[in-house]
Amino acid sequence: MDEYAKNILRKFLEKSFKPNAFIHFTDFDDAIMWRRGAIEDDKIRNGLIYLINNEYVLEMSAGLQLTEKGYNYIKKHFANSTGESIINSYRIAQRAMADLKTAVYSVIKQGPEEGLTNAEIGKALGIYMGHVGHEGHISRTILGLLELEGMLLQDSESKKWSIKK
Repeated sequence: MDEYAKNILRKFLEKSFKPNAFIHFTDFDDAIMWRRGAIEDDKIRNGLIYLINNEYVLEMSAGLQLTEKGYNYIKKHFANSTGESIINSYRIAQRAMADLKTAVYSVIKQGPEEGLTNAEIGKALGIYMGHVGHEGHISRTILGLLELEGMLLQDSESKKWSIKK
């Protein structure tokens, strides 16, 4: 099973982790990215086809339903070395990512109309850091994610970030 299929299954941890859980297609966020009513990314589409063909999920008209096999796979493979479930840890991490995105978006929205630089945003939120020699990577990664989601734009000359209108 590839990472694209695993990312789809991970959404059941976040949204509704129980046998026969149903998630609407539009609620899969970046795990299944839709464009013009279809999955344009071949890798994501192939991951979904794998899950359906191998009966980890059932394709319904408006979304996916987790099968018993899919539920058991998640329980078995998303656990730590002692066998304890990492479901709560996963949910905490997803909430943290959502909170970081919200904080970055909010600072930009409240900032000057011409936008803010990565350094200004990161320092305002206390997240302008990274591993040794890579200062600013945390805030820059969050900005990049919001850009991919169509929320932000970066001016190529000033390097300032602003809300996409």
